[in-house]
This record gives sequence, structure tokens and C-alpha cells, in this order.
Amino acid sequence: MKNKKTIISASLLGQVERCPYCAYLDQKGYVGNAESRNAVKRGNEYHDKMNSKMEDYRPVSFNRLIATALALVIVALMYIASRYL
Repeated sequence: MKNKKTIISASLLGQVERCPYCAYLDQKGYVGNAESRNAVKRGNEYHDKMNSKMEDYRPVSFNRLIATALALVIVALMYIASRYL
């Protein structure tokens, strides 16, 4: 089976940090009940999963895109010039 990269919405980029309130409670040493600990554990797993996806995310370089477009324009102009000259 092929591993497909998961597409990540641009709105998620940079937004997978821990909740500031949870970080504050952790800093204060708050333990909480079993339900809240499970919720924090699930939240941490979600954030870890999203962070690992972000490490795989590589945006398209605009330099490469511009170079490709320029190359296509040059090829088209060369074709037109060869047809009419």
C-alpha cells in the first residue's frame, strides 16, 4: 500500500500548539479528575498528530513556480517564432 500524504488545510498551519490554559494548569501542577486527564491526553495526542503532519508539510516554492511558468512562456515564444519566421 502506498503511503499518501495527508492534505492539511492552510488554516491549520501554526495553530496546533497546546492550549494556553492547559499549559498554565500543568505549570501549576494541577492533576484533575480522571475525565479531565483523559481529555488532556486525547488533546495532547491530537496536537502531536497534527504537529507530525506539519513536519511533513512542504509548501510549493514560488521560485520554482515562477521558473516553470517562465520556461513555458519561452517554449511557447520559440514555437511561435519557428512557425512564422
